Amino acid sequence: AHRAMLVNPDKPLVPFVPNVPGRLGAISLSRDFVTWYKAREKLLEAKLLPEFDKFETGLATFLPGKDFAEDVLPVLTGRMAFISAPQDFSNLDGKPGVQLPAFGLVVELAKPQEGADLFNVVTQTLLAIVNINAGQEKRQPWVQTSESYHNVQINFARFLQRPKGDQLPTAYNFQPASALVGNRFIFSSTLGMCRQLVDALTGEAASAKPASATGAVLPNFVQELNPSVGADLLEANAAVIHAKSIQGGKTAEQSARELDGLCKLLRHLTPIKFDTVQYPDHMRLELHGGWK
Repeated sequence: AHRAMLVNPDKPLVPFVPNVPGRLGAISLSRDFVTWYKAREKLLEAKLLPEFDKFETGLATFLPGKDFAEDVLPVLTGRMAFISAPQDFSNLDGKPGVQLPAFGLVVELAKPQEGADLFNVVTQTLLAIVNINAGQEKRQPWVQTSESYHNVQINFARFLQRPKGDQLPTAYNFQPASALVGNRFIFSSTLGMCRQLVDALTGEAASAKPASATGAVLPNFVQELNPSVGADLLEANAAVIHAKSIQGGKTAEQSARELDGLCKLLRHLTPIKFDTVQYPDHMRLELHGGWK
């Protein structure tokens, strides 16, 4: 029944993965969200449908007067990619106590300008709401500003004052940014990641060749993970990991030995890739990985 969400073989949309250097992982998919959402009452159990009503009610906070099925979904092509990569915290004089990777979501738009306008309204409203809680989160409030980067306009949140310190609150991992590159809209947790995605989307590495519709082999979901980059992130947060391990009853030596063993194991693994491939009459799951 849920084949309604799969891409139409006559109109193939192959997932894309922006080539961000040193990325930790990526998830990219291609789905017919419009058809699936409109048919949700036939495809889902009745007890789940009220949750969609709650979702649409919440969406009205960000997009008043807009219907999700009629006004929002039609601006999407159905292709999107989620990217994660380490960040360098160059926007701070110091680093957060817990160092998180940067995240980016790239959404392909059927109606680029209309879609960008909708998403910009969402991000502006979200930043205003988040700023209300800045004091409780012990962080500087954000000021909305923009810059021109390689002829692409990036909207981002700048801290009112440049944060300083070596154990900054976790909230300082985030500096939201967004941009429109061609027909792809970028949401990013940091300005640095947004710039990297702009570079990737404007370069040849991000281009995807359309697949042949006749007897096409269509991957419609791709997931990648780089264990070595994951090991680097674990080591960057070693102090926090050791502190929690000791609180849990382990000795400092035990904690150090376990973290070292885990990082060595991860560095022995090659990048892992999982995808689903759509054929005209069936689906195939593929898992790729290896040992160095």
